[in-house]
Amino acid sequence: MLNFPGLKLYSGDAWQWSESLSDYSPDDYDMKIVIKMGTNAAVIFSSQSSIINGEKVFVFSANATKTNIPTGVYFYQIKLTNKTDLLTNTIAEGKISVLANLESNQDPREYWLQVVEALQDIYLRLSKRETNESTYNGRTFKYRDLAALRAEILNAEIRAGVVPKQKRILEVG
Repeated sequence: MLNFPGLKLYSGDAWQWSESLSDYSPDDYDMKIVIKMGTNAAVIFSSQSSIINGEKVFVFSANATKTNIPTGVYFYQIKLTNKTDLLTNTIAEGKISVLANLESNQDPREYWLQVVEALQDIYLRLSKRETNESTYNGRTFKYRDLAALRAEILNAEIRAGVVPKQKRILEVG
């Protein structure tokens, strides 16, 4: 059984774990784990061979620099490469979450939630007429654009997953 899928991973922390597979010896195989979220570059973790409790295992260790990656849900693949013929096989795949390290300066909110909150702030300031216009992500909104801004907020809420399905149907269509 693989340990990686059950790990709790925190962005910016040191990660260490080991894998033991009865059919695959670290003497004969190299193991790597590839994680990727969206269009971000893939992060690759390569194993070292070690003996733990008298058993040869694949050991992974990643320092805080390598694990200082955005929080969110990542797809992963676990790959084994035969040291003799260099053939690589993917033996497992799935999803794993990288959680926020609350001691870091990184914003723990997901991107679309940040967009929702920024647009809601613009909507509030414009509707109270605290400002004549406000710009976000290169787009300028004015008081007369409140209906379009509300549509942008709803779109961001849907993408962030914070809008109940019933509200989507009522407001969208």
